[in-house]
Amino acid sequence: METVSIDDFIFEVDKEETSRISKELTRCSCPACENFRKNLNEYYPEIIETLKDLFGIDYNGTASNKCFTLENNMIEYFPKYIAVGKTDADITGSFKIGKCSVSIEKPEGAEFEEIAGTDGFIISLSDVVLPYDLDIPLYIEPKEPIVKRGIFKKISDRIYNWVFKK
Repeated sequence: METVSIDDFIFEVDKEETSRISKELTRCSCPACENFRKNLNEYYPEIIETLKDLFGIDYNGTASNKCFTLENNMIEYFPKYIAVGKTDADITGSFKIGKCSVSIEKPEGAEFEEIAGTDGFIISLSDVVLPYDLDIPLYIEPKEPIVKRGIFKKISDRIYNWVFKK
């Protein structure tokens, strides 16, 4: 385990185990996720570098990724990553990596434990906006998220149904 400090957050991170897990996660092959993997490095290289250097995360290995369409062929993404390790603080608040907001969340449920054991935390990104520039047609209803396969699908489905299908 290595100690990582960002703003008021202090983490003990197992980079090797985090890297192994992020590489083994199923990668969604839908056009929105393909676009995310294709364009993130060009528009947000600081995210990729920070996730890899500090936590051992392969940015392609999201635990879940939801997105919304915006105007002018832009998509806003909300990826979540798994990190194996511990933090000494009550996990609340956020910090910035470049232009993106990062929040740290406590893992909940047996699904997380199946992937990362009992020690870990979730890294959630927001403010990730990328142009859609694939030749594959994309249709996402505005303000309706696409929730990808991953450990958060059940929770995300419940939240989606509660918010949008009352």
